[in-house]
Amino acid sequence: MGADVPAVQQAEALSYFKARSIAPLIESEAILAADTIVSCDGQVFGKPIDRRDAHRILAALAGKPQEVITGVTLLSAKSGRRMIAHDVTTVWMRQLSEETLDRYLDSGEWTGKAGAYGIQDRADAFVERIEGSFTNVVGLPMELVASMLQAWGMPGQQSPQHPSKT
Repeated sequence: MGADVPAVQQAEALSYFKARSIAPLIESEAILAADTIVSCDGQVFGKPIDRRDAHRILAALAGKPQEVITGVTLLSAKSGRRMIAHDVTTVWMRQLSEETLDRYLDSGEWTGKAGAYGIQDRADAFVERIEGSFTNVVGLPMELVASMLQAWGMPGQQSPQHPSKT
């Protein structure tokens, strides 16, 4: 998507297109899809395509606050009904030495992760603190999903609360 589209709208659109892409294949009353991106200094970062791209992304994020944005879509394959929302969590990342960065890149844990890091993996050491939903940074904002499911008419158990990293 173009740089002129706000990051929250990009995340929402990605989640919607993901849900819509499987709708013809199933007959479900509710498809849940999510997509996460990272925004920093006016740039939007998705999943890295290779090690070099992961290095570029992590170098751009190191030492800076960034917004982790997850778009979430509920879509009915039968009726076309849809509900689209997003969650934003601010993450403050530490400076990263080249040695630390190389060790992390060697691990391959950056693969398939928006912003080239997973807070649930060893990259949690990169994070100084977060403001917002921990589960959003992992990739599925459970608090938002629970409220969307309830509004959709599927009340369930409350989602667990995760303390912010300080």
